[in-house]
Amino acid sequence: MTRKLDDKVQRRLGELLTEQNQVISRRQLIALGVSDGVARARLSSGLWQRGFPGTYIAHNGQPSYSTQLWSAVLYAGEGAMASYDSAAYLHGLVIGTPVKVHVTVPDSRRVAPQPGLVVHRSGRAIDQEQPFSSPPRTRVEETVLDLADTKAKPDDVVAVLTNACQRKKTVVVALRTGIEQRRKHRHRRLIDEVLTAIAIGVHSVLEWRYYCDVERAHGLPEGERQVHRRRDGKAEWIDVKYSKFRVIVELDGALYHDGNQKRRVDRARDRAEAVNNVILRYGWYESTALACETARYVASVLATRGWSGKFKRCRRCPQPHDVA
Repeated sequence: MTRKLDDKVQRRLGELLTEQNQVISRRQLIALGVSDGVARARLSSGLWQRGFPGTYIAHNGQPSYSTQLWSAVLYAGEGAMASYDSAAYLHGLVIGTPVKVHVTVPDSRRVAPQPGLVVHRSGRAIDQEQPFSSPPRTRVEETVLDLADTKAKPDDVVAVLTNACQRKKTVVVALRTGIEQRRKHRHRRLIDEVLTAIAIGVHSVLEWRYYCDVERAHGLPEGERQVHRRRDGKAEWIDVKYSKFRVIVELDGALYHDGNQKRRVDRARDRAEAVNNVILRYGWYESTALACETARYVASVLATRGWSGKFKRCRRCPQPHDVA
């Protein structure tokens, strides 16, 4: 029969379990003076269960994702921290629980692989950790850049960056500093371009595609982004406004997927705004597959309202267009 723990040890054990979401490592138990026999007794009685090697979970229920994270960090040892999808989960950058647990360790260390665990190694691990975080995790900007590095499609990279900034989890300056500190990143050039666009008010993948494929690719003037105004006492933001020419572009990612009520509201807003401005409303299809046609029409509207620039044919345009 295992002897009862004295009050001081029991109190400290309880504090650690509370701090670590009911996870404790064998190493920590030894430091407290708790024998392996105590752990074996609690395992055999069903009070505890095993986590990743060398860790114990102090209950017999289904471990939560946060519990698995703590178990992984304690198993991975000194310098380990939640990273990639796991850090994104902790920072509130993603919706839903990741399938696997991701941790990063210093590249001088080796951690044996385990089912459900992905171990990353980094030469900058000491600089990547978020101060005073529990459990330890990579900084927000490092997490964002790590996630972007895993994406194959440019739109997915843009989504990671714009989502983080739109949710106010980080800022352009921090992301620029983070990318400058990395010797390599598979999307370095794209990230630099996207951060420049975010700085002028591009907030989503749709807005990025309009900015790149419609506006910039065809030589249109650069509109103002996220122009603030108040209507009927409520704050509103205009996606793109060509103030000099009194033209507004509203970009709606769910243009054809919302109910009639939203469309009625949009039409009412458009009628009220049309007193002073021309309003053009585009969705994903018009800003991507029909980008050239959309650009040609926007250029024609701008031209009728005083724009003297020249429409530029992009490499995707099927034939030269004369928009004057």
